[in-house]
Amino acid sequence: MKKNRTLSSAWSVLALALALVLCLNGTAAAWSGITHYHINRSVGIEPASAFGMSGTGPDMVIEWIGRGPSIPDEKGDRQNWSDYFHSPNPKITGQSRPVADKPNFGYLMLKVSGKNGSVSDEEWARALGWGGHIAADWVAHSDSLFPICPQGSRGEKKHFIGECLYDMYSFITRGPMYQPLSVSFIFDDRQIYKALFNYRLIAIHENYVKGRKVVSEEILKKTALETTLPKSFIRGRILRWSVKMALVQFAYAKSPVAVDPAKRLKFLASMQKKQVESNLALSEMSVNAWTSVLTPRGSIPDFAGQAVPYYKKPLMAVPVGLSLSGATFKAAATSPEEDWVSQEINSISADEEDALLWDAIIDSACAKGLLAIDETETPEGLYSVNVLVIDEQGLLDEVVGTIERVAADNAYEEPLGLFWKRLLIEGEADPDRLADLSGPAITDLFPSADAFINSSAPEVSARIGDDPFGTGVDTESVVLVVDGVEAAPRFVDGLAAYRPQTVLADGVHRVLVSARDLAGNLGCMSWTFTIDTIGPKLCYNVKNRTINSSRPRAEVLVLPDEPVSYVVRIHPIVGGYPDYGTVLFESELSTVSAEQRQILWSGVDSSGSRVAAGDYMMRINAYDRAGNSKALKINVKVEKSI
Repeated sequence: MKKNRTLSSAWSVLALALALVLCLNGTAAAWSGITHYHINRSVGIEPASAFGMSGTGPDMVIEWIGRGPSIPDEKGDRQNWSDYFHSPNPKITGQSRPVADKPNFGYLMLKVSGKNGSVSDEEWARALGWGGHIAADWVAHSDSLFPICPQGSRGEKKHFIGECLYDMYSFITRGPMYQPLSVSFIFDDRQIYKALFNYRLIAIHENYVKGRKVVSEEILKKTALETTLPKSFIRGRILRWSVKMALVQFAYAKSPVAVDPAKRLKFLASMQKKQVESNLALSEMSVNAWTSVLTPRGSIPDFAGQAVPYYKKPLMAVPVGLSLSGATFKAAATSPEEDWVSQEINSISADEEDALLWDAIIDSACAKGLLAIDETETPEGLYSVNVLVIDEQGLLDEVVGTIERVAADNAYEEPLGLFWKRLLIEGEADPDRLADLSGPAITDLFPSADAFINSSAPEVSARIGDDPFGTGVDTESVVLVVDGVEAAPRFVDGLAAYRPQTVLADGVHRVLVSARDLAGNLGCMSWTFTIDTIGPKLCYNVKNRTINSSRPRAEVLVLPDEPVSYVVRIHPIVGGYPDYGTVLFESELSTVSAEQRQILWSGVDSSGSRVAAGDYMMRINAYDRAGNSKALKINVKVEKSI
């Protein structure tokens, strides 16, 4: 059976784990893996599902069920494939993570395919295609190499980029240095179905055990059959996965980092400084252990503790108990770095954002006839997909055009399209610059935004700093503009400051401060402040200045010409003169208003006790928003009769 097909935009990206690569028996290149963010995107997975389930993190949710058929589990709930499907990490039991003792989907695939203990060199090479990321996920997802971070957070994007750069490194060092225009993949989807069925058996059995229920073997098998995804759905995902793999390999092979010898050497040297080879060796040992040990449970060393961190600073402290909500991560943060990476900047996950980009390229390329896809079922019942590039230049233009459009789009903060543009189009070979998507932060503004000040020659300043994982501020790029005129600020210890050479007039003034980091990201802040050197004008009416039994309060009505606050003080008059050094009563009327204000004094001191009969000075100070003041002095008499 053979047919040609183009992909409809309604299809979701196929999400297959390492096991699919291990089952390849056809003509694909030895390097045939791409980072799992290209494959197991979590489209349609709500944050509660991604973070709330036991044993999985946001990128552990393989998107078999994201937009696929609604096949509930044995309890009637939406299915979520746990760590058995993708990886054993980071399942937590109490205070520990028995990450080396759980079979994952890759192991189940080996088991049902009969290859357990007899994996060929070619299959081993394919297993390492993701830089060992999927093959030894408990190594890659240790708390140091690529820790899990909340969906939509900065840390999640750092995680994503780190994996993609490992992926690019693996492509260059372990894959072909050319991109064939026709790529074929052959899968035994029956084995995939069997592995999924086995996974369901394990998951259902565990649920019964947790509920302390006894279930018969017959019911267990029947329930697993009813909740295992059908083969038709599996083939649909294989098809989409194959096209995406071919497209990303095509883009990798055409990138300047792969083609230009100087850029390639710089990239490889920079990655090697991050101990990529050491971590790949751990992955290789993990793959060897899982594929060669017939009974791996309890027999596989835990390699995670030996992984060398990709980033110099830890991305995230995974909370004990693994309640992986953004709020929990935020609460668990113990450093400014962790606080920064936990900040959620987008409403969708990094993998969904990235998948939408590649989906757009795939669908457009197929619609324009730049790609052709052949599906074949062999006489042995194997499922084969061939992806053929019809128009090489047209496909490259489609990749470049879509990435540039997405990179310039303001739909996402710190867009991943910018990462792909730098890597695949501009040929940036510095991993640190590639991982830096956020511009410098501009804080500690002075005068502060919307402030009123009474100085005509203020020092205008702002603090400029890159993020904790950034490349640093490009000091030559710092710009400070006051009222449209570019100044020459001092920039010392992260503080850009400038004092105008001429007096600034009263009124509103606008400041613009911008700077780039060494990766070229722009940080910008614009704000206004108001100079006001003239004090408020007050109209007032003394309604009562004598306090006695019939009129128990002194009363003054004040109407300012601008918003003000008031401080009222009462001073005794001694020898005909106010004693301003003695304050008998003080009251702050802090509400700033330009409305008429009634100001009262009841003839008491600050403790509430009656003052002695005599003459007093009621001093009313009005302060405008800039701190300018105007004082009213009202003589008040307190009679004995009160």
